[in-house]
Amino acid sequence: MNASSRCWFEYRHLVTFGDTNLAGSVYFAKYFAWQGECREKLLAQFYAILIRLTVSALTRSRIEFEFEFTREPDGRLLGHGKQAVIWTNAQHRPSLMPDKLYDATADYFGLGEP
Repeated sequence: MNASSRCWFEYRHLVTFGDTNLAGSVYFAKYFAWQGECREKLLAQFYAILIRLTVSALTRSRIEFEFEFTREPDGRLLGHGKQAVIWTNAQHRPSLMPDKLYDATADYFGLGEP
Protein backbone atom coordinates (compact mmCIF):
# COMPACT_ATOMS: atom_id res chain seq x y z
CA MET A 1 0.00 0.00 0.00
CA ASN A 2 1.53 3.32 -0.98
CA ALA A 3 1.27 6.53 1.06
CA SER A 4 -1.19 8.21 -1.29
CA SER A 5 -3.78 5.43 -1.00
CA ARG A 6 -3.81 5.35 2.82
CA CYS A 7 -6.22 7.19 5.08
CA TRP A 8 -4.51 10.01 7.03
CA PHE A 9 -5.49 11.81 10.23
CA GLU A 10 -4.50 15.47 10.08
CA TYR A 11 -3.69 17.83 12.94
CA ARG A 12 -2.66 21.37 12.06
CA HIS A 13 -0.04 22.86 14.41
CA LEU A 14 0.83 26.54 14.57
CA VAL A 15 4.60 26.96 14.97
CA THR A 16 5.35 29.48 17.74
CA PHE A 17 8.49 31.25 18.99
CA GLY A 18 8.77 28.54 21.64
CA ASP A 19 9.24 25.98 18.87
CA THR A 20 12.20 27.80 17.28
CA ASN A 21 15.62 29.19 18.06
CA LEU A 22 16.67 32.82 17.50
CA ALA A 23 17.37 32.11 13.82
CA GLY A 24 13.82 30.82 13.34
CA SER A 25 14.82 27.18 12.87
CA VAL A 26 12.56 24.61 14.49
CA TYR A 27 14.18 22.68 17.33
CA PHE A 28 14.73 19.07 16.24
CA ALA A 29 13.10 17.70 19.41
CA LYS A 30 9.87 19.56 18.59
CA TYR A 31 9.16 17.11 15.76
CA PHE A 32 8.94 14.30 18.32
CA ALA A 33 6.69 16.41 20.56
CA TRP A 34 4.46 17.19 17.57
CA GLN A 35 4.18 13.50 16.74
CA GLY A 36 2.94 12.95 20.30
CA GLU A 37 0.47 15.83 20.00
CA CYS A 38 -0.87 14.44 16.72
CA ARG A 39 -1.27 10.97 18.24
CA GLU A 40 -3.04 12.44 21.28
CA LYS A 41 -5.41 14.47 19.07
CA LEU A 42 -6.28 11.30 17.16
CA LEU A 43 -6.99 9.41 20.37
CA ALA A 44 -9.05 12.33 21.67
CA GLN A 45 -11.45 11.78 18.78
CA PHE A 46 -12.92 8.69 20.54
CA TYR A 47 -14.32 10.32 23.66
CA ALA A 48 -13.90 13.18 26.09
CA ILE A 49 -13.46 12.86 29.83
CA LEU A 50 -14.67 15.08 32.61
CA ILE A 51 -12.17 15.66 35.43
CA ARG A 52 -13.78 16.70 38.69
CA LEU A 53 -11.85 18.10 41.65
CA THR A 54 -12.98 18.66 45.21
CA VAL A 55 -11.22 19.53 48.44
CA SER A 56 -11.53 16.84 51.12
CA ALA A 57 -9.49 18.70 53.75
CA LEU A 58 -8.24 22.25 54.18
CA THR A 59 -5.99 23.73 56.86
CA ARG A 60 -3.80 26.81 56.84
CA SER A 61 -0.85 24.73 55.63
CA ARG A 62 -2.41 21.83 53.68
CA ILE A 63 -4.99 21.11 51.01
CA GLU A 64 -6.15 17.59 50.19
CA PHE A 65 -7.73 17.17 46.77
CA GLU A 66 -9.84 14.33 45.42
CA PHE A 67 -10.32 13.75 41.70
CA GLU A 68 -12.84 11.79 39.63
CA PHE A 69 -12.40 10.97 35.98
CA THR A 70 -15.61 10.16 34.12
CA ARG A 71 -16.33 9.49 30.48
CA GLU A 72 -18.67 11.84 28.67
CA PRO A 73 -21.50 11.65 27.84
CA ASP A 74 -22.41 8.45 29.75
CA GLY A 75 -20.76 9.46 33.05
CA ARG A 76 -18.94 6.12 33.47
CA LEU A 77 -16.36 6.39 36.25
CA LEU A 78 -12.91 5.75 34.79
CA GLY A 79 -10.80 6.41 37.87
CA HIS A 80 -10.23 8.49 40.92
CA GLY A 81 -7.26 9.89 42.79
CA LYS A 82 -6.06 11.95 45.72
CA GLN A 83 -3.37 14.57 46.11
CA ALA A 84 -2.10 16.52 49.10
CA VAL A 85 -0.30 19.85 48.86
CA ILE A 86 1.65 21.02 51.90
CA TRP A 87 3.27 24.42 52.31
CA THR A 88 6.74 24.45 53.85
CA ASN A 89 9.36 27.06 54.60
CA ALA A 90 13.02 27.02 53.57
CA GLN A 91 13.77 24.66 56.47
CA HIS A 92 11.14 22.21 55.18
CA ARG A 93 8.86 22.84 58.15
CA PRO A 94 5.11 23.40 57.74
CA SER A 95 4.29 26.96 56.79
CA LEU A 96 1.13 28.95 56.11
CA MET A 97 -0.25 29.09 52.59
CA PRO A 98 -1.02 32.56 51.24
CA ASP A 99 -4.19 33.99 52.79
CA LYS A 100 -5.72 34.74 49.37
CA LEU A 101 -5.37 31.11 48.30
CA TYR A 102 -6.79 29.79 51.57
CA ASP A 103 -9.72 32.21 51.50
CA ALA A 104 -10.52 31.58 47.83
CA THR A 105 -10.39 27.79 48.30
CA ALA A 106 -12.51 27.90 51.45
CA ASP A 107 -15.05 30.18 49.78
CA TYR A 108 -15.32 28.16 46.57
CA PHE A 109 -15.70 24.79 48.27
CA GLY A 110 -17.60 26.04 51.33
CA LEU A 111 -14.86 24.91 53.72
CA GLY A 112 -12.75 26.36 56.48
CA GLU A 113 -11.15 25.59 59.77
CA PRO A 114 -13.62 25.01 62.63
